[in-house]
Amino acid sequence: MLTPTESYGAVIAGSSATLFARVALASGVALTDEDIDEVSYRIVERDPCQILADVPVAGHTGVELTPSEVFTADLQTSGGWDLDEVGYNFRHAIDVLTAPVFTVAGRRYAVEYRIVPTGEQPFVIRFLIEAL
Repeated sequence: MLTPTESYGAVIAGSSATLFARVALASGVALTDEDIDEVSYRIVERDPCQILADVPVAGHTGVELTPSEVFTADLQTSGGWDLDEVGYNFRHAIDVLTAPVFTVAGRRYAVEYRIVPTGEQPFVIRFLIEAL
């Protein structure tokens, strides 16, 4: 079983976000693009008081991605990764040209990726983003 985690970050309102992660199975084996059957994402706007329901962001709900678009064949340490020397295997630059998101300072968003590894149970990785 994977350990669920959420990553926190911020973007300048009106700009895109490039999200990085190192995604591995419980065995510690990092997933590659060839290990993934399906990847999709959705973005919802979150009520900071958690009273109102999440609001799906138009153009960013149930978006299918090709595994090779977001997963690499091996761990990478360049291109914006500065967490450690081990590297990342997941990278997604969110397209805000065709469907804007993160447009208003002070709003909070959840970016959730549903990942289905070959022969494994699906799981979700989540990034919580605040627009500044």
